[in-house]
Formats: sequence, structure tokens, C-alpha cells
Amino acid sequence: MVECDKDKGTYTTKVVDAMKREKIECSHISLNGDGENHLWWLELNSYRWPIYLGCHFIVQGKRGRPSNHHHAVLLANGMIYDGNSHREEPIGAVAEKFNKKFVVKDAIIFHHELKGWKQNLEAA
Repeated sequence: MVECDKDKGTYTTKVVDAMKREKIECSHISLNGDGENHLWWLELNSYRWPIYLGCHFIVQGKRGRPSNHHHAVLLANGMIYDGNSHREEPIGAVAEKFNKKFVVKDAIIFHHELKGWKQNLEAA
């Protein structure tokens, strides 16, 4: 459906195209900025709508070399849901985990309100 590539990953534009084909309403925002500058408003909006994040991470790799990762995650109710993780994590913890660089390159906000979003936002 989104033509994921083993070596290059998934392009956010292909995810947007797939959502349009399936008639799933969404908004694509290209950020290309430092992750920390966008986290506060992405987290707030995630209490109302699920958000797909196309990210670029750099961590201290093996043998002292930085390791680059392009990865997509889901942000909902202030938590990151990652297919490579066994549990959800707060978005701030994810930014801390990737100690060299954390960049949110793209966001896709799905036009589907989460149930109980007002209560979840108030509880946050």
C-alpha cells in the first residue's frame, strides 16, 4: 500500500498518497526542523488526533561511530508507538534516547478525533 523499501524505509509522501487513495483524510506537514522545537505542539495535538511522524535519529553507534536512523512512529495521547518497541513511551523520552540528534522531518495528522480526547488532554 505505501511501498516500503527495505533499505530506504518509507517515504512520507507515499504514505500521504496511500491515505488519499483510501480516502482517509489527513494533513501533511513538512517540518525539517530540530525535534525539540516541534515536540510541544505535536504532543498537544496528539491528544485529539493521531499523528504519523517521519523522523531522523542519530545515536552514538557501536565502535564510537554515530548511527543514522530514518524511522516512522505514531504519536497519540502524548505517547510514541513504535513498531520496534514493546511498549509506548512519552515523546520526551524518545528525544532523550536519541542522544546525538532527533529531527521530526514530517508529520501526517489524521482527521480522526480520538475518543475521550478532552479528558485525556486535561489529565496530561
